[in-house]
Amino acid sequence: MKMRMVKRCFVIALISVLLVGCGASSNELDDNKTENKSQEDQQDTDISDDEEAEVKEETGYDGELEDGKSLADEDSDEMAMQEEQENSDLDIISEDSDSTEVVINTEYIPIAYRENALLVQRSEDIELYGLLDNRGNIVIEPEYDELSFKFMNGKDYIKATLAGETGILDLEGKECIELGKYDDIVSAGDAGWLALNSENGWENMGNEYVGIDGGKQYLLDEKGNVIKEFSGTYEQCFGNKYLLRSKNLRLDGDDSYRMMSGSEGGETCEVGVICGEIYDLDENLLLSSSDGIYLHYLLGGDMLAATIMGEGFKLMDMEGNIISSINDGNFGVIDVVDEQRLILSQDLSDKNLLEFDLTSGTMTETEFHSEDEWDAQIIEKKSGDFYQLFKDGDLLFDERFAECSFRHGVLWLKNIDSEWGIADYDGNILIPFGGIVDEYSLSESGGILESRGMFGFYRQQNGNFEFHNFIVPEGRLP
Repeated sequence: MKMRMVKRCFVIALISVLLVGCGASSNELDDNKTENKSQEDQQDTDISDDEEAEVKEETGYDGELEDGKSLADEDSDEMAMQEEQENSDLDIISEDSDSTEVVINTEYIPIAYRENALLVQRSEDIELYGLLDNRGNIVIEPEYDELSFKFMNGKDYIKATLAGETGILDLEGKECIELGKYDDIVSAGDAGWLALNSENGWENMGNEYVGIDGGKQYLLDEKGNVIKEFSGTYEQCFGNKYLLRSKNLRLDGDDSYRMMSGSEGGETCEVGVICGEIYDLDENLLLSSSDGIYLHYLLGGDMLAATIMGEGFKLMDMEGNIISSINDGNFGVIDVVDEQRLILSQDLSDKNLLEFDLTSGTMTETEFHSEDEWDAQIIEKKSGDFYQLFKDGDLLFDERFAECSFRHGVLWLKNIDSEWGIADYDGNILIPFGGIVDEYSLSESGGILESRGMFGFYRQQNGNFEFHNFIVPEGRLP
């Protein structure tokens, strides 16, 4: 019995000694870790002190700011502010937007947009083009040399060029007019397509006419079937019923100059030409000018509004008969409202736009100050140091604005808190105030894609591109 008790005491004593030894070892390890950590912290402090001493020696700056922050603190704050500034345009809050927004993320560069169709460029270095849908899926691989939207008979198409051959595709990428069948194709509005097989190309500068000399030209339907063959060759068919042939205007006997807009087809369009001739689809000459001509708007394809340099404004019917004219060259035509009324600007003047009644020959001053206001049908009025916007006689917004501009078919507004936002012509907020830095930041951080009835922009983010598009009310002017 005594022997058993002695053994038990011995075992207990041995266990106690072992436990005490483990505890001591553990404390030593903890002490060593603490000592090592203190040494590392001291090294970091010594390095930091050396850096600040070096800065002080080079710049005379003592390394401490007025608020007690160190150089390291200031650098950290500066980097955070810079990152916040760079990302300020990236945090556009679409939840507060009044309009439906389309967002497409892609590795390709956005070029142009129509409903459910985004033209893209493969990269900055590789100029090959393709088409995506609204989900970013590839509809046409980016392998074409050229792609551009064309509007014909109420629908959007794509003019495509691949390895020097040109044709027309639909928005699903299917061929409507075979590539290579014609040298060039342009829209003829509701009339169809104007297609050319040229002997000498479009830029035959040796001829009096700009480039279209020889070859055959055809009017095609939307499937590419020939409706008629023309005896002459023309650059453009516009307003559904007019053919355009422009000339070189010789300046001082040496230079050639021509200016023409990119408008094609449709019932109303605008074409600017320095010198040229206008024909109907039967190739009857309607209008000719050796000095200069500026074509304005067409009413349902049945009337032609033109300003001839030195002769004033003329409104003609399809047979070339003068319906009305203004011989005073101080007025410019902004819009043809209907068969009875024109909107005119007064050249070299800050006066309001005028409405001219064709029947009575009288002019009345409108409330609109500029072509932009007329296009948006919005009147901008000064209220103290700020602006108020009116539409149809009512305030478009309750608040006043420090700045307002009409650009890309939308309103760019700066509120009294110096925050910028974007709204459409009906007053719907597209990008909330504070969502952009200023009216140019979207262009600087990416690009703006504008088309009739749409406003879009893109920006580069994390190596890819993010495209946003809004459906917006159309302005009055084409």
